[in-house]
Amino acid sequence: MRLREAKKIFFEHDGSRFHMSRDGVEAAYVNAGVPAKTEAAWLEELRQQKLAALQSKGNWAAIHFLAHHGDYGHLVQIVAVEPRGLLWERCAFLEEMLAYARGCIECVDNLLVAQAIDRVIEEASRLMLKARSQASLARIEQISRNAKSTRKRLRPAPRVINERIHAQRRLE
Repeated sequence: MRLREAKKIFFEHDGSRFHMSRDGVEAAYVNAGVPAKTEAAWLEELRQQKLAALQSKGNWAAIHFLAHHGDYGHLVQIVAVEPRGLLWERCAFLEEMLAYARGCIECVDNLLVAQAIDRVIEEASRLMLKARSQASLARIEQISRNAKSTRKRLRPAPRVINERIHAQRRLE
């Protein structure tokens, strides 16, 4: 297999060996002997494509890609975009955003994580007004419950930190 074919496999499977394995092409990809530097460049190219896709319909898939690759440095960009697409895609966006925020807890300021979770809760409330089917309503309610539960577990609670900071500033 040539490098061009290996790149095609890599991109078709979002750089995921798991997905390659599931589709029965991992062995062929590995046998191509792609250098680590080349694979890293391909992954960066994919990452840039996915970050650009945050502005498009079905933007949940971009968040899924970042989380799958353990790339938790993009929470600011994710919080700044709107869920796009059909109702199920917007639900998936909120689910992925919540999962991504959970993944960021150990590596990002908890104030930003809390902001992301609060955004999930707000967007879920908006989606509740648009949902019609019982299944959609139940899914959105579950997203909201999961987000509220995660928000409560953040330690220390970011709102408490903000209140302490503002109180300290008033004393100074």
